[in-house]
Amino acid sequence: MLKIKIIMGLWIAALALRGATEEYGSHWQRVSDTLGQNDLKAATEALSALEQAALRDEAWDHAARAMAWQADLAARTEQEGVGVVAQRLCAAAAAAPDPVKPALEVMAARRYRAEAERRVGVPDATAPLRTVSDGESAGPAAWRMDRLLTEIERCYRRALAFEEVLKRIPVGMYGALFDAGTVPETLRPTLFDAIAHDLLDFYGWCWKEGLDDTESVTLEPDGPALQDVSGFTFMIPDEAARRSRVLRALRLWQVVLVFHENDDDPAAYADADLSRLQFCYPLVTGEKREERYVAALDRFAHKWRAHPLSSRALALRAQLAFDAGDAALARVVAQKGAAAYPASIGAAQCRNLIARIETPSLALRTERVWCAPWPQFEVVYKNLTQLHFRAVRVPFDEAFVPRDTQPAEVVEGGRWLTRKPLKQWSVVLPPAGDYRTRSHRVSVPQDLPTGLYALYASPDAAFADGGAPILWALFRVSRLALVIDQKPDRVHGYVLSAREGEPVSGARVTVWRRQAEGGFKREQVMMSGEDGGFAVLGDHAGDIMILAERQGDAAQTWTPVWKGNARTRFEAPVPRATFMTDRNVYRPGQTLRYKGFFWMDDPVSRSVYAASGLRVNVAGVDASGRRLASQDVTCTPFGSCSGEMVIPGDTPSGTLTLTAEGAGSTDIQIAAEDRSALDVVLDAPVPGVRLGDVLTVNGRVARDGAAVPDARIAWRVARQPQGDAPGAAVPLTAGSAVSDAQGAFALTFFAKAPQQPGEETEPEAFVFTVTAEVSDVGGRSGRAHLPVAMGEAAWQASLVTDAWQASPQPVRFDVCVQTQDGSPVAVPGELQVLLLKPPEWVKRPALPLADRTDAGGCRDNGDVDAVDTWEVSRVLVGEHVRTGTNGVASGSVPLRAGAYRLVYETRDPAGRRVTARRNVRVIDPDARRLPFTVPVHIEAETWRVPAGGVFRAVWGSGYARASALVLAESDGLEWLRVRTDPEVTQQRFELPADTVAHGGFWFRSLCVKENRAYACERWVEVVRRDQRLTVTVAGVPPTMRSGDRIACTVKVTDPVGAGCEAELIALLTTDDAADALAWQGAGLGGQAGASTRHVGFQFQNHGVELALLCGGWRHEREPDAWRYRTWRACGVSPQNAGTPSGPGRSGEPVPQIRETGASGTFSAQAGVAMPAPSLFLPHVRCDSEGTARLSFTVPESPARWRLLIFAHDVRLRCGRVKIPL
Repeated sequence: MLKIKIIMGLWIAALALRGATEEYGSHWQRVSDTLGQNDLKAATEALSALEQAALRDEAWDHAARAMAWQADLAARTEQEGVGVVAQRLCAAAAAAPDPVKPALEVMAARRYRAEAERRVGVPDATAPLRTVSDGESAGPAAWRMDRLLTEIERCYRRALAFEEVLKRIPVGMYGALFDAGTVPETLRPTLFDAIAHDLLDFYGWCWKEGLDDTESVTLEPDGPALQDVSGFTFMIPDEAARRSRVLRALRLWQVVLVFHENDDDPAAYADADLSRLQFCYPLVTGEKREERYVAALDRFAHKWRAHPLSSRALALRAQLAFDAGDAALARVVAQKGAAAYPASIGAAQCRNLIARIETPSLALRTERVWCAPWPQFEVVYKNLTQLHFRAVRVPFDEAFVPRDTQPAEVVEGGRWLTRKPLKQWSVVLPPAGDYRTRSHRVSVPQDLPTGLYALYASPDAAFADGGAPILWALFRVSRLALVIDQKPDRVHGYVLSAREGEPVSGARVTVWRRQAEGGFKREQVMMSGEDGGFAVLGDHAGDIMILAERQGDAAQTWTPVWKGNARTRFEAPVPRATFMTDRNVYRPGQTLRYKGFFWMDDPVSRSVYAASGLRVNVAGVDASGRRLASQDVTCTPFGSCSGEMVIPGDTPSGTLTLTAEGAGSTDIQIAAEDRSALDVVLDAPVPGVRLGDVLTVNGRVARDGAAVPDARIAWRVARQPQGDAPGAAVPLTAGSAVSDAQGAFALTFFAKAPQQPGEETEPEAFVFTVTAEVSDVGGRSGRAHLPVAMGEAAWQASLVTDAWQASPQPVRFDVCVQTQDGSPVAVPGELQVLLLKPPEWVKRPALPLADRTDAGGCRDNGDVDAVDTWEVSRVLVGEHVRTGTNGVASGSVPLRAGAYRLVYETRDPAGRRVTARRNVRVIDPDARRLPFTVPVHIEAETWRVPAGGVFRAVWGSGYARASALVLAESDGLEWLRVRTDPEVTQQRFELPADTVAHGGFWFRSLCVKENRAYACERWVEVVRRDQRLTVTVAGVPPTMRSGDRIACTVKVTDPVGAGCEAELIALLTTDDAADALAWQGAGLGGQAGASTRHVGFQFQNHGVELALLCGGWRHEREPDAWRYRTWRACGVSPQNAGTPSGPGRSGEPVPQIRETGASGTFSAQAGVAMPAPSLFLPHVRCDSEGTARLSFTVPESPARWRLLIFAHDVRLRCGRVKIPL
């Protein structure tokens, strides 16, 4: 103690003499000059001289900074990483005078952290395969993340070993190490504050990145984290703090608060309390989190109402209300904060938020093409009462054809505004109170003549440049519609009437082609045919624009359309390939064994055949793009090949592509081995659990099959609605456990149900994801996740019917009742059939925006969801249904054409409702009118038809009058083109599924009605039974043991039952391995080369949002950055040698207030599961009778094995069989 007091006295006395030291600005300027000249040697010498002078003058901050820069320069010279710089600083700190040690340790910690930040998101698989002890020489770049984080904390602990001295040193005395802040230094006045808050910032970063310690801690809303200081002062046991960074952070906050509790100036104490609340808020989980945080901020603002920090607290409170959507409350709170201490930064933040709330906003959306029925403007606005419009007529050539490199509308938009408008008008907007954003629809004018227009909108009637914002867009008033259909070598188009969808013949179609020097040049002029169609042909490929005109009216493309020049019909056969491998995941150094299959795709004859005798080069390409060892292989007469290659030991983790250049490839995964991984298993809870129950999840920890006792388990539970993305999960609870002698542990939690608005709401199911992170005493780790589905009821029900329902056939249905984990339930229930009342008129859907993939059209049957809103006319049928032991019940109900809703209901053991519903549309295929008012209905009896069968489909519309273009296409050839009779709004189609379809065809329909396009494009698979081989296996005993030798006979027969000469590919694989014969779906069996992909019908009308042309609402934003004095950023640069560096990280120790989500935690990566490899058997070829012999030994592995055999002949007829062993 006496030694510490002596050190304190000498240290502080030396700092008190700093006023006599020389000015060091010239020294740092000399360093900056040499660095600017890239003279590292001279810079090092200058820094060494600066260090010696600073040590001599006891200018400790300049000395520490010079040492840090020398370490940075040495690493730069030796091309070493930032982690090595940290090691150099730690070594320098050990030999440096005591006043320099804390600063050097902090700078070392910050450089270690830079290394950690660089590696965030990179699996530890890139690190060594074993833990590196402190005595070894491996550098920080090779350390695992957990060791790197531990080393950072060690640096801070060594710095804080001088805590008593640091608390007495004003931070300004070490000014050379810091960048100036914007807040008063009295908030964090000492060097201890600077170091402690930097450590707290590190803890906050670890939590944000999910870098948990050995135990994950979740803070409860009603716990001490968001209480006042008296409630926050709670005991944190040493053992608990040792296992959790969060608890160590809370303990440090307690130290900081106690340190400043009795200060003469309460600023530091109040700031620490407010910063503590900000730090804890993201860490708290639970439904009352926001409520408790708001209460804490209100309590702080009231308690410190006599201090400027109250304005800062009110600014945070107002921002919270604003983010929650309550702008009026946010404004009231911000006004209070702005009035309290007008000169404070918190008040400036309040004033800026008020200005943001009071600033008007405006967004408009309309359609590109206007005609009857007329579209509307959708106006989304705030703090506005009037809106003014102008419509200026624009020639097509001027808008889309110029040779400027920029789009013409960008260049001309401002110039068109100065022209005399053809029409201008104003609308009054309903007032939107409480500073909320409101949406309002406004009718477009109906008296504009046909033509292309530039539309302008502004709250300012004068449309003054530099004033209120001016929004604009191009639109066209037209009674014509244009639909584009892109093909590989041409562009088809259809000119139709926009309202009725009737073909417009004799329209003049002009095509412009983009030129290399910019702009478009007129290339073709043609006339539309009787069906309104036209085709843009030619050998040149490139972007084109199309304008169709008739009798003073016009339709156009709004963006360039690509016109290709593919000539696949005249190309030579091309090889295609697919592969399978003996594993899905490989380690570096393992042998990859593969089998490949090659076939020729002939676009001329539209056929495929085995690539007999083809010689190809097979290679692997790793994730970095490096080409691994390749090999030349020759295909058998049946087109197959096999080989193996060793994956180099330095292959990076990621995707490895096994490829035959120009023919095909397959991707596999490379994962570096993690020998420290533990095997963690979580068992599903007992069946029948539901929301509100207390669940127990049992788990086990093992390594190489042996139980791991005394392992530490940190677990957490998150809840999300079933079907939602994982990002919607809400953290629920967390805890810890220790495994017993058998490696077993148990986790217990309350499956809390969210608050529901009422008892009669539809029961909702949730998924509770249990995550267990395990580590043992040796530093090994593992992780497991278990999703547990639960609902308000213990069961769930589903109701299934076919999409095709045609009278007089009854509607068949299947009811399935299961527990939430999928176990079947036998239970009685009630099924009701409700007759629905469709709306009187067809409801026209809104158009999607141009940037959507379905822009310019409406999906076929896109109104299915709208059926849920149809009223129930009456109950038709009610009957009892009882599920069997498999949880399924089937039945049928005779129904006439119309719309219905099937509703099934039962009760679980607790009496909770379990329901399922299904909307059904029944049609009469022979009727001439659709029985329900939907824009378009199209359905097929089946979309998978056997060759020689008949494909049946029905197209219909709920409009009184409508027609459609119906196409059937295969490999670019049309074998059906029909335009339906507009007076017959339901039409039946029957097409023979001929073998010419080569595996399938596209069934396409296009209907335009009321300036909307309804397109359907569905693939119809034609199953060719003449391409199927039958594979049977004899001689496999019903029961086998590992090591048994099996000899069996394989028989392959063709579709007529005769023996077939074929090649067999056989392998042994486990149940958990992927289906290695997935290549059967890659185009074999005569199914390849079947079709040309379609871009789809593109309707040239879509929603458009008006863009900002000029102007805007501007307010002078006051400087309101809240930034503490911060440590200078890492690294050496001439720019920051003599001047303060950039602020680097914010002085806030926690994520910003807007980040309210909770990220998942992360520890050492668990090893990737490595199932047993598949075992390829030698190639076998059947004789002319289709017979072959196979022999193999059942592997010794305890896994459940199966024998897979794939047979194919030279005509690519194929078959397969799977036999469990």
